[in-house]
Amino acid sequence: RSVSVEAVEPNTPAAAAGFKVGDVFDRVDDVSVVSAIDLERGLLDKAVGAKVAVRVTRGGLPVEPLELVLEAGKAAAASPADVAWKR
Repeated sequence: RSVSVEAVEPNTPAAAAGFKVGDVFDRVDDVSVVSAIDLERGLLDKAVGAKVAVRVTRGGLPVEPLELVLEAGKAAAASPADVAWKR
């Protein structure tokens, strides 16, 4: 199992860090990544502005660690199920 980059939007922290489509995550900070949950664990409890070292494999070869600077994300829109639950 692995987790890979499916898209990199311009003008985002991922683009600034140098991520490329197809990169496979190996480590995020000190967490080995084999599933999406591991990726989340590596970012959990990090503050906005934190610099996180991310190791990826590109084309089967390890890449120098990428430095991801965390930004505040936009709040996700509530799903219809969430809205119905709050009523």
